[in-house]
Amino acid sequence: RTEWWITREQDVYVETEGHRRAVRQLQSRKVLVITGPQGSGKSALGHALLRHFSTDHTPLDIHSHEEWGQYVDVRNGRQAVLLDDILGTEEFSYQIYKQWGSDLFYMQECERENDCLVVVTIASHVKNEMDRRCNFDDIFRDAVLFDIGSHDYLKESEKKEMLRKRVERKFGSCDEKLLQSLFTTKAQGTPFPGQINKLANKYHGQTRDMGDNQESQTSPAKLSTSSQASQEQIQQMFLACQMGKVDQVISMVKSEFPLASADGDGNTALHIACTHGQLKVVQKLVSLGADINKQNKIEWSPLHQSAADGDIDVVKYLLEEGAKVELHDKRGWTPLHVACSKGQGHLIPTLITYDASADATDESGNTALHLACVSDDSRAVRYLLRRGAAIDIQDTDGATPLHHACSGGKEEVVRLLLAKGASVNVRDKNDKTPLHMACAGGHIQLLDILVEYGSEIDTKSTTGDTPLQDASINGHVDVVRKLIHLGADINSKNNKGETPLYIACKKGLADVVGLLLQKGASVNTRDNKGFTPLHIISFFNQVSIVNILLDHESGVDPRSNRNSTPLHMACGKGIQPIVEILLTHGADLQAVDDDGYTPLHWASHEGHLSTATFLLQKGASVTATDKWGYTPLHVASQYGHQAVVEILLSHGADLQAVDDNGNTPLHWACQQGHLSAATFLLQKGASVTATDKWGCIPLHRASLGGHQPIVEILLSHGADLQAVDDCGYTPLYWACQQGHLSTATFLFVKGASVTATDKWGYTPLHRVSQYGHQPIVEILLSHGADLQAVEDDGFTPLHWACQEGHLSTATFLLQKGASVNATDKWGYTPLHRASREGHQPVVETLLQHKAAVDARTTDQSTPLLLACANGHTGVINVLLQHGADIQAASSVGHTPLHIACYADDGVGVARTLLQAGADTEAGDVDQWTPLHLACCKGLHHIVDTLLEWRANVNSTDQIGWTPLHVASSRGHHSTVKTLIQHGADVIMKTTEGFTALQIACKNGHDGVVSVFLDLVASCAQYQDEDKNTLLHATCTANPIGILDGGKPIRRACVGDNMEVARLLLDHGNDVNTMNQDGDTPLHCASAAGRVDMVRLLIEHGAHCDVRNHVGKSPLNVATDQGQTEIVNILKTHTDKPEEK
Repeated sequence: RTEWWITREQDVYVETEGHRRAVRQLQSRKVLVITGPQGSGKSALGHALLRHFSTDHTPLDIHSHEEWGQYVDVRNGRQAVLLDDILGTEEFSYQIYKQWGSDLFYMQECERENDCLVVVTIASHVKNEMDRRCNFDDIFRDAVLFDIGSHDYLKESEKKEMLRKRVERKFGSCDEKLLQSLFTTKAQGTPFPGQINKLANKYHGQTRDMGDNQESQTSPAKLSTSSQASQEQIQQMFLACQMGKVDQVISMVKSEFPLASADGDGNTALHIACTHGQLKVVQKLVSLGADINKQNKIEWSPLHQSAADGDIDVVKYLLEEGAKVELHDKRGWTPLHVACSKGQGHLIPTLITYDASADATDESGNTALHLACVSDDSRAVRYLLRRGAAIDIQDTDGATPLHHACSGGKEEVVRLLLAKGASVNVRDKNDKTPLHMACAGGHIQLLDILVEYGSEIDTKSTTGDTPLQDASINGHVDVVRKLIHLGADINSKNNKGETPLYIACKKGLADVVGLLLQKGASVNTRDNKGFTPLHIISFFNQVSIVNILLDHESGVDPRSNRNSTPLHMACGKGIQPIVEILLTHGADLQAVDDDGYTPLHWASHEGHLSTATFLLQKGASVTATDKWGYTPLHVASQYGHQAVVEILLSHGADLQAVDDNGNTPLHWACQQGHLSAATFLLQKGASVTATDKWGCIPLHRASLGGHQPIVEILLSHGADLQAVDDCGYTPLYWACQQGHLSTATFLFVKGASVTATDKWGYTPLHRVSQYGHQPIVEILLSHGADLQAVEDDGFTPLHWACQEGHLSTATFLLQKGASVNATDKWGYTPLHRASREGHQPVVETLLQHKAAVDARTTDQSTPLLLACANGHTGVINVLLQHGADIQAASSVGHTPLHIACYADDGVGVARTLLQAGADTEAGDVDQWTPLHLACCKGLHHIVDTLLEWRANVNSTDQIGWTPLHVASSRGHHSTVKTLIQHGADVIMKTTEGFTALQIACKNGHDGVVSVFLDLVASCAQYQDEDKNTLLHATCTANPIGILDGGKPIRRACVGDNMEVARLLLDHGNDVNTMNQDGDTPLHCASAAGRVDMVRLLIEHGAHCDVRNHVGKSPLNVATDQGQTEIVNILKTHTDKPEEK
């Protein structure tokens, strides 16, 4: 509920929205208003008025009503209430006027409003402002006007006493500290009750703002403290509200009915009263404290309900009482949305007057104007437009109000919108214009209007549909005719290549089809897949249109992109009437599509018996094969169409025909589990021993599919129980592999061998263990399967169960005595397999059965090493808990920590191992530590972790390489930076004499070089024993050919290192520095044939005439090495010709 009041600042009147509402409220009520100048003694006048209306003239005690501080006198059957200074405080709320009925506070005896005198005192500045705005005397012509003045009419002790009583009434007590705090918040006059509650709540640590409901409570001692009434009470109250029974409502509230009580939909009594337009009940409920902005489950407030009902008096009253006009429901609708959607346009001026936004949008982006257009309320549309509603505003689908109006065929609204400037060609998010919407809806009356305002007749949506296509698909013949008359393109295609005729054929709209053909539509048009209208009607069973198309010269055998004809499609759908018509008009009975299917193939595939029979009668070939060698009999057998199988065989189909994979019709029927078709084929003599290209007989196929009934009938017809295919699989093998328990059991019973092996040595037990079919494992073992059988790679059934993570199967095998430490050909135990794959529960089970925790494979891998290599932290923890050797190394010396540190995502594993005590300094066969490996791949997270655990940053391998050398050689500049920051020695050399920086230069890693130069400034001026600078090394492609003695620097810079050279030059490397032999970097680059490097050095001031200790200039060196291009460059920069 909105609080509002009138304020003064330094005797200057400040207008508020509250004042404007006060004026409106007072205009609609009969009230005695007393005003007066400052200091006129209004309190005395109040006493005098009360004495005038009382039998005795003794003033009442000012504390006679603690809640409000009013005077009350019920003697003589008359009541007088002094609402002192109300207009000057926040207590000037609509609640005052709601109390004017028969139950104003304790005035139960009064039945009529005229029996109650209400005295309202206001300050003179308010009276003057009212006079300025309206004829005050005329408004209150039935009232008696008096002048009163000062606000300061109570003694301080009286104010405090009133304040104390109010707080005690609400909170039971009021200590002096709270009283003083409250009192000082309002130095003049008595603090507002709402303000009191807010401050007191804060003082007492309460969270609920009791002040919000303070004013709305009547006779607080009598109101219920319960939050919800019983269902029966709610029904009674709702019925009273619906029927307008005010007295019953009052009675129930006084009998402690909680006004917050709601039904299953969240509706309160106030919602119900508003829904049925019961103004008096609404007024009474609000006066009794009903929450005026309470929202139900769909988040409708009473104002939403009233807006839907359309009772303007209720709407006005709710707004005057502070109902929130911009409250949104679950769809985002405000009361204005509701009014417009329900055709309650007469409410719009009132709602907008109370600041309802005409452009507020719901969750779908709809404004009130959108909804008014949908409801065809032209008056609402007109008013909204006058109030500035955006005319072309789009909802979330991009639709404007004009789209909605056209979609609904609202002619008057459409004319109004267009006249007001609505865009006629505006597009929604599907690029549909209002004309699309009108045509889709069949609103022919709108076409001329839209076209008159400039609508584009052939505009296309995102799907490429024009208005004509929209009209055609919806069967609006008159609109189609009108659009064609207006010049629409009759053969326009959408994005799928569909014309209006095509679309009408798909929908079976014969009248539209006839009209389009009559107007010249192309009958043989094709969509993007090459389908013509005749294809489409053949597929969609539009029998009534076939003759229409054929009569208009449609081709009878048009081919789609995949060479399907209309006859193919009709046969595939089993539409025999169309099949007959097409054949009558000469359709090709033997036509084949891209898959080699004839019409008979399609009829057989879909099981259309009558169509297949008709085709056979017309001479269709029963032996035709498709691209895979399937005859119609194969197809019918594959899909189990027994009746079609019978008719095909009766017309000479080959029972033993084989497709390209050697399958007979019986193979297909057995594999797909079609018992009746298989039985019929067997009865007709189909071979049970025929093999396909993989050596499978029908029994293999039936076992593979787990089709036990077919297995039984095949065996009864002599199928070989022990037959093996090209892989050595028996029927039992196939049933076991696929987990078909009943089929496998049946085969056992019939004597199938449980020890037969395939070509790789697998027994059925191996396969079922691999796939985790435990019930079959049990059956196999109970029928004598070998628990310790090994296949060609040495796997036992337990190996397979563990590798695939089948816990229950592995457990069962172990319980039956499977060897827990059996090894395969690579030395893997079941524990190795489970650890590598990360099957922690299986690992735990194996260890419980005494699996060797540190068993070694042929390459010396332990289960822990394999778990680390694959990042299985859970398995690692289990193995360590069972005593796995954390330092066990592989054949190349890698410990688990080595393995973890070389894995891209190994940081978690590394931490686990470090926490378990792994040695950071362990070296492999090359003496590389885990840190070397991490640096090799630049795994900075792992590097950080190792350094955190104090790994030696300067450990060396067999040839003196530190982790810094390794990272530098690979160009991992971030890792290099980390190592240097953690104390890596930048001047350490390998056994060949290389520093890490030299190695970076050697490999052209400018990023690494940059890190060195930034962190170690002295590196820029480094020279080796032969006085070669880094720039010398960078310019050298084959140092051995230039430098003497094979010094380490000779390998510093192999390759194109232009960026490194630029970097060194930027850091002050002297371009003309000579080494021990007198060579400058230009000598080195010239000898190495580095054209770009030569140019770079010359640009940076390299001397072209300088000679080394043997008297040769760069030009001499380039000439000696046959570097023609460099020779030419140097000649242009040499002062005089060079001598050889």
